Amino acid sequence: DGDQGPFARQYLYHSFQDGLKFTFNEAFQKDNHYTLFRSEDKVAWFTFTAVFIALIALDNCILNRNPKALTMGRAIMFTVFWVLCAAAFCGWVYWYYGQNQAFMWMSGYMLEWMLS
Repeated sequence: DGDQGPFARQYLYHSFQDGLKFTFNEAFQKDNHYTLFRSEDKVAWFTFTAVFIALIALDNCILNRNPKALTMGRAIMFTVFWVLCAAAFCGWVYWYYGQNQAFMWMSGYMLEWMLS
């Protein structure tokens, strides 16, 4: 029983090391079927960037122009406004890319919202 200790640790060490090698090889392997900035997605990236800049300007220059105490009603209004903006963008993704991509985008948005 005393002899199994070093062998068990050695097996565990090599098993862990093999698992790390596999994970790093898979994580950093080039995927020829996925590219973040594809030329055919230029319109989508320009649209997203323009909408993002416009909404940030709206938020900082108009909505929060006069700093007041945030009431529950204003907080609910802001939340509804931003959720409607996200829904509108999801509608654009649906129109431009289709149902599957819109579902993926909204799933990512909801996950991000739940984690924030």
